[in-house]
Amino acid sequence: MNAGAELAEIAFCIGDPSRASMLWSLMGRKKARPASELAMLANVSPQTASNHLKTLVNARLLKVSPMGRNKFCRLSDASVAAALESLMVVARPEIKAGGIAERTAPWPKGAHPKEAAVEEKRVATTDLWFKSLGRT
Repeated sequence: MNAGAELAEIAFCIGDPSRASMLWSLMGRKKARPASELAMLANVSPQTASNHLKTLVNARLLKVSPMGRNKFCRLSDASVAAALESLMVVARPEIKAGGIAERTAPWPKGAHPKEAAVEEKRVATTDLWFKSLGRT
């Protein structure tokens, strides 16, 4: 495959807004996210998210680690994060490339609109788990 075709394949994968949102939500994170969380952040059904994730894994942009009933996703390596950050600098010139650790979100200052809901749900689940163990 020539360079143009390879670039077009990666651009196709990143070009879908749902897949781009999933990839961007993994930026700057050391921990993987469950596929269900990525589906919620991308505002798609779990089935649609599964298809998107399969596309991203096949393009070597994501790695998936199954843990029990869940699949945890992370960017495949730092080069993917660097490419996404570079594309965001082109897409939004007001964002300066400051390194992955200092990334600026593509949405207004603060977290993704659904990030707070995801975190709230995680805290509630953790609290319930501790209560079931008698550790309140």
